[in-house]
Amino acid sequence: MKRIIASVIALSALMAPAFALDDDGFQAAALKCWNQPAGTVGGSEFVLSVEIDNSGQPIDITAKKYEKDGAHRAMGESVKRALLRCAPYKFPAGVYTMTLNTKKGGKSLNPFKD
Repeated sequence: MKRIIASVIALSALMAPAFALDDDGFQAAALKCWNQPAGTVGGSEFVLSVEIDNSGQPIDITAKKYEKDGAHRAMGESVKRALLRCAPYKFPAGVYTMTLNTKKGGKSLNPFKD
């Protein structure tokens, strides 16, 4: 009996990191497939709520905080395509929050900075 319990505990410990609820981890996984559209650099925050099902597929994407302009609409559409392209995700079913900061600054490989 002790052997079975020890095996169950060991198996649970091995599986736990793959199923941890983690907005940052989910965002990193989703953005691996994202190409930010040109012209979306501004000074605002773009917040999305993404729900995935048990198979790791996105079933609902909702923009929570954004500016109502063409650039943010283009960014939302590009994120939607990235979410679908990277699916399925190895995260438990649930609602994840993605926060994209479009503020300009820091280092850049763009030689044509304005």
